[in-house]
Amino acid sequence: MWVRWSLIFSLVVILVSPNETLFASGIDRKDDDWSYLGTSKEDIKLFYSPERIVHSGMLVQAWFKAIYPESDQKITHSIALHEFNCRKGLYRLLQGTLYFRDGGAGSSNQLSAWEHPLPGSLAEMEFKQVCGKTSPRRKTVR
Repeated sequence: MWVRWSLIFSLVVILVSPNETLFASGIDRKDDDWSYLGTSKEDIKLFYSPERIVHSGMLVQAWFKAIYPESDQKITHSIALHEFNCRKGLYRLLQGTLYFRDGGAGSSNQLSAWEHPLPGSLAEMEFKQVCGKTSPRRKTVR
């Protein structure tokens, strides 16, 4: 009887989720809530979590995940919480973790200084996604 119920359960799981990978783990899973943002010149793939975006007054907090290419000898991926001041065109790191190829990880909970995102950088990609525009820094000509 137990074997019969196990077989029925397995069949139901397969029929209900034919496109899902069962019991999978890893950073490239399709069933999590990370949305692809883009790829950097260094071939780093950037994702963000739209469901975890938090608005608080003028500030917006968002989680980002970066998947590093196989050519990176040390880092596999990173996950970071950034805070954005969209009106002033600034961002900073609130919390971050680097995951290394040897299985180790390094975390930081130190607030970074407010910075303007560099043009063409991952930070600019993040800023555009969260704030819906590029940093409002303008060139002043005198």
